[in-house]
Amino acid sequence: MRRLLILSCALLFAGGLTACDSFVEEVNEPRDSAPVENFNTPEDIRFLATGVRANFAEANSELVPTADLISDQFRFGLNSTDATFPTFQTLDAGVPEVQNNSVDASFNDVGQYRRLADDLITAVNGVEDFGDDPPLTREGALYVANLHGGIARYMYATYFGLNPREGGGVISESEFIPSPAMYDSARVKFEAARSFVPEDDIRTRRLNSVEARSALYAGTEYGPNTGGYSNALERAATLAENGLGQGETFEIPYTQQDPNGWYFVSGAGRIQVSAQDGNLRDLVQTQSNAPYKNPNGVRSFRDVLDNNPAEEARVPVRGVNNAAEIGLDRTDDAALDIAQGKFVGQGANQEFITWQENYLIRAELEVRGFDAGDESALALVNKVRSNFGLSTLSSLGSSQSGQLETIAVERDRTLFAIGQRLPDQRRFDNSIVDWHLVDEYQGQTTWQYLPITLQERDNNENFE
Repeated sequence: MRRLLILSCALLFAGGLTACDSFVEEVNEPRDSAPVENFNTPEDIRFLATGVRANFAEANSELVPTADLISDQFRFGLNSTDATFPTFQTLDAGVPEVQNNSVDASFNDVGQYRRLADDLITAVNGVEDFGDDPPLTREGALYVANLHGGIARYMYATYFGLNPREGGGVISESEFIPSPAMYDSARVKFEAARSFVPEDDIRTRRLNSVEARSALYAGTEYGPNTGGYSNALERAATLAENGLGQGETFEIPYTQQDPNGWYFVSGAGRIQVSAQDGNLRDLVQTQSNAPYKNPNGVRSFRDVLDNNPAEEARVPVRGVNNAAEIGLDRTDDAALDIAQGKFVGQGANQEFITWQENYLIRAELEVRGFDAGDESALALVNKVRSNFGLSTLSSLGSSQSGQLETIAVERDRTLFAIGQRLPDQRRFDNSIVDWHLVDEYQGQTTWQYLPITLQERDNNENFE
């Protein structure tokens, strides 16, 4: 949001903001704050589509670290006590206030992203003639608009909530939309996007994998007949089967000017949160100073890597000393914390979804009894492991719960630092994936979603 304000004022991206001109008096109204109907040429449509993608990058950059912190992938650590964002501490404890600034940034960016994606449809419909060789075709623009409109709704359904155990969001100051209905709204957008690209196009495979994830989450957390599907898991299996194949990914590009958020949250730019490592040498996260943690539910990435160093291929971390200097080997005696080392530079691209995740989605659905292709769950998992140079497994387990537990572990490590741990903690049974926080801390129920912000609650007349 902060970077987008600058970029929008500079007309680099179409941010849809309306307040840029308040900073500089007596100038023409910026083009990006004009009504959407003023964007009425093919060049304008490309401009807006670029803005949608920029908003996607910004929303993901804010949302993923925040979601990973309220889960147990990351924690507010020893070197974080003087961080600019002490609001991270209440997220780590699971009791974020509705005016939490870190949540505000995520919620506002997702809202901005959703609005611009929806506005792009209005703008496309207002262009009568795209010509013979437009910079972006009508079909291409409508694919972008509907895909990203669906992703924004998926983000609301998966990450935000009205109450600690009640997920969902709002659209244009609507009444609260519970997660099942929001997943359904995402489904409608994804189905619309599919009609604008060829079936054998990489964009269709990306879309299929994104919707497979959304349908899987809807079906496993809220029941199979939810999210607008007669059987969400059966639909997820079909989508994943026709999703990303080996070597394919859906990445989000970042640059030095518009950096990956991890760089300043748990990277070389700044260490504000650290990879979860249990009771790290009894220096941090002990029960005496972290009573909000369930000691039986917090696992340690340090232990994972100590027991199997080869896992660092998919759980890359860097040691951090007591001066918050990054770059030590994790085994160095001076390494008090471990920061993520997956996204190193400011311009490091971040995957939104990969073929590896798609294969693990297929494997999970196979274990749950749904046909997701002609490969077994074990074969799919082993293809993922082999990609990271890990030994293959001879079995996933002797029972369905044991097999799901194995897949949950594979997901936890393969999907490190991309925001999928939080929904996994909610949708898997506690016997498979532990919830790491106590149910109540300091008289408050701990959150399993990011709270809808105070600003939204105050400004939206549907919240009384």
